[in-house]
Amino acid sequence: MKANKTARVGMVGAGQLARMTHQAAIDLGIGFAVLARSPSDPAVLSGAEAVFGDYRDPDAVLELAERCDVVTFDHELVPCGLIKALEEKSFVVRPGSESFMYSQDKLYAKTRLKEAGFAVPDFLPLDPGVPDSLVRFAAAHRWPVVVKSRSGGYDGRGVWVVRDEEEAKDFADKFLGNKSAAGTGVSGSREHKDDPDQDNFVVGNKQYEFILENHVEIEKEIAILGVRRPGGEFLAYEPIETVQRNGICNELFMPADISVKLAKSAKETAFAIAETVGAVGLVAIEMFVDGDSNLMINELALRPHNSGHATIEAAYTSQFQNHLRAVLDWPLGSADMKVPAAVMVNILGGRNATDPRELLESVAGYPTVAVHLYGKEPVPGRKLGHVTATGKEREKLFLLAKSCAEELTD
Repeated sequence: MKANKTARVGMVGAGQLARMTHQAAIDLGIGFAVLARSPSDPAVLSGAEAVFGDYRDPDAVLELAERCDVVTFDHELVPCGLIKALEEKSFVVRPGSESFMYSQDKLYAKTRLKEAGFAVPDFLPLDPGVPDSLVRFAAAHRWPVVVKSRSGGYDGRGVWVVRDEEEAKDFADKFLGNKSAAGTGVSGSREHKDDPDQDNFVVGNKQYEFILENHVEIEKEIAILGVRRPGGEFLAYEPIETVQRNGICNELFMPADISVKLAKSAKETAFAIAETVGAVGLVAIEMFVDGDSNLMINELALRPHNSGHATIEAAYTSQFQNHLRAVLDWPLGSADMKVPAAVMVNILGGRNATDPRELLESVAGYPTVAVHLYGKEPVPGRKLGHVTATGKEREKLFLLAKSCAEELTD
């Protein structure tokens, strides 16, 4: 695709990732449209052209594709059959359906990555027809056991930590009896009212809806963001250290506090995975680091990712600009850092449902702090935005960013 005409990118989904991608598209002079659920979606509020409809509706997805040169995604819930249908009609979809499966189906991803020689936690599909299969897995490994929805889960949704036989029975009663996930007391579960799909944890007729994973003892979690063009050109950002609470990334530190040797290994692993899956655009790879500095692959996403938000201020080219460049097959921008360090803290809705938009003036006086709000109505636990502080001293940056995030949800 040549860069001498006004290119148009369509993104299925209109959440905060699409909103920030739209902002990057404006800077690049790229036309940008989204498939949105409502006029209140974050990307629509930022002025993106919108097709309104459900991401599972073939007609809505087709209408978006017909308006654009290339179709991409801000979540991985789109049925793979719809992506294949677009490809069969000769629409350009990036990432393509074969790559998309790695982010859409955790069992498929874990199986293929293990076959390719990458280190992953021990795993097994949970058979709902065998009531004690979870207990058997724990006996072969140990408690606790991590249970994940095979598809549809992210940001803490679709992940449960089952700690003993009693919780295993509780999980089986609630999830293997054709009941909804909402309201369960199993450790680690939670409900997000603003997720695209609220019903995908009903087991239905699928034999394996969940997978079981060995609970890994880790020193820290890191994420590697890579970006790849269709021809194979690849760049990786500096490793990012992430801090998770209740399955949500609460804060991140860029670069991660790891050795030069480990950072090099993580980047090389990211490149190898991007090649293996045929990624086009952003590929975000979540990794565990154990006490012996060994890397283990947790999950991957083939889209812009929460762990890369600090690249807006910290890198010469943000993850959003590079995603657009890659899916259009344009030359990539530098992924090098332009500041010594950056710390990002997510702004999560508090119990009082305070709207951070009403408190912006309270943090306006910090010249090294950038605030990004997503235009969402405040709901407890919802991601309403993020704060990024840049500078030299990591601990001071963290305290500053955390303080600003707390002021915005006071």
